[in-house]
Amino acid sequence: MPGLPASAYTDPAVWAAERQAVFARSWLCIGHTQELPDPGDARTFEVAGWSLIVVRAADGALHGHHNVCRHRAGPLLWHGTACSGATRLRCRYHGWTYAPDGRLLATPGFGDDVDRDALGLVPVALDTWRGLVFAWIGPDPAPFADHVADLDAAAAHVPLETFTVVRRVQHTLACNWKVYVENYQEGLHIRWLHPGLAAEVDTADYRVVPRGRCVVHHVAPRGDDAVNAGLWVWQWPTLALNVYAHGMSVERIVPTGPASTTIDYLFAVRDPSTDTEAALAMSAQVTAEDVAICEAVQRNLASGAVDPGPLSTVHEQSVAAFHALLHHAMARATAPTA
Repeated sequence: MPGLPASAYTDPAVWAAERQAVFARSWLCIGHTQELPDPGDARTFEVAGWSLIVVRAADGALHGHHNVCRHRAGPLLWHGTACSGATRLRCRYHGWTYAPDGRLLATPGFGDDVDRDALGLVPVALDTWRGLVFAWIGPDPAPFADHVADLDAAAAHVPLETFTVVRRVQHTLACNWKVYVENYQEGLHIRWLHPGLAAEVDTADYRVVPRGRCVVHHVAPRGDDAVNAGLWVWQWPTLALNVYAHGMSVERIVPTGPASTTIDYLFAVRDPSTDTEAALAMSAQVTAEDVAICEAVQRNLASGAVDPGPLSTVHEQSVAAFHALLHHAMARATAPTA
């Protein structure tokens, strides 16, 4: 099975096409309902070059919008910030003011010259699955139940709703998003790259199995006290759930450019009194090792020395499955309409 050409990871035109074909036309996990627990809570989220704002209205409903004022594209909230108790959203640039549902309420300095009904915030479809919040950026959202069906089956036995979010951690990578996703799709590299993790899991009995829009890692621990053993699931296109004995990390793979990616972790625990330091330390170590190799791969792809070689039919079926999902998304976006 051949891999993707090097240009798929380096060409800005490919990145621009993926923004529209993949990220504007997929359900993307952006956060957790526990980050917006009360009416008036609002938070920004970044997705593939789009800034989104999600607000919980007085009736408890979540509303999603592009974080872009309809006047001159100012933000309603600054990048990476949150607020509480908001009854209105006000542009930080010229003060245009919106209701939580996106209706334009006030336009300081404009009098009656503005058609407020036509200039509400641009909406983003939202849905939730077991505490996680998903957004669909483009028009005509696909059925959400279809998107999460494979994920729901893979994690059916894990009480995700009962976990408590305790921390958010972000890592910035100088690599294309696909380099990192492919790294997640196989366990072949663990014995070579992750000595700490390899000491905790049985790499000889490590299997990665594609299931529709999901990839499920079957990991056998070497002992009862293994920090990292558990359920690891990737969901197309950019979500991973890593469930351990005492909790989980929700891993959002956030593309930010042709050769840049942010890994956004939400750590949650079964019991809020649990000491999470060992799990956080192991996660940080494994992530640092993944960052180093992914950035090295990106530099080598950009050098033009070679295209990636064939994929292993034994260990890299899930990488091939990811490529198939990617090809399908790109073809669907470019198919002529009737």
